[in-house]
Amino acid sequence: MRAAKVSSLTSSDASPNSDLWTRAPAYGLKLSPVPVATVDTSAYVRRAFRRINIGAVSAVNVQAVCDGKLLSLRMEWEDLTEDAHITGTASLPDKAAVIFPIKPGASVMTMGSPVAPVNMWLWQADREAPFDVFSQGIGTTARRDPLVSGLSAKGVYSGGGWAVVLTRPLEADGIAYVNLAGKRVLQVSFAVWEGSNRERGPLKAFSGEFQDLSLET
Repeated sequence: MRAAKVSSLTSSDASPNSDLWTRAPAYGLKLSPVPVATVDTSAYVRRAFRRINIGAVSAVNVQAVCDGKLLSLRMEWEDLTEDAHITGTASLPDKAAVIFPIKPGASVMTMGSPVAPVNMWLWQADREAPFDVFSQGIGTTARRDPLVSGLSAKGVYSGGGWAVVLTRPLEADGIAYVNLAGKRVLQVSFAVWEGSNRERGPLKAFSGEFQDLSLET
């Protein structure tokens, strides 16, 4: 995959409907369900989801642009139900995320480890602001305020599907937040949670282990 080079990114470009995205290449990625039997989660969750097909979203289209200071990623997928207004404990929001390894050897399946954590940019349909997530393994995820890293997100539901843009400065500390500055090739993975299918936590559809995203220079 390749992130198109642009002269500058503005606040209007953060919209999924910006004309900017007509100039960026799109990549169709297949999503697969995380196998519940292999996920280190509670016995209750494994029993409850034994007969439910996790990974209701089977594909996502991805685009990326970079101006040398900011990276924006756009995800678009089909979804016949707009799960954005949570009315009780039985309802869950639609969510999407971009996942980066902070250290070499990190795994998407395990959401990192103590020696190789991951950083996830998480958008939720029921929230204005995204979460900037740090994880050292399933069950250790810390959802943080995006103001520290400068992460922003915008989602639009239209025509039976979602389009979401996540944007963040390339530079970060490289310890709790992935540092993307000075790199020509990034590693990324993508995930989608279908709220109407009761997907949450490790129960999601994802694009597999990390793959390369090249930045145009």
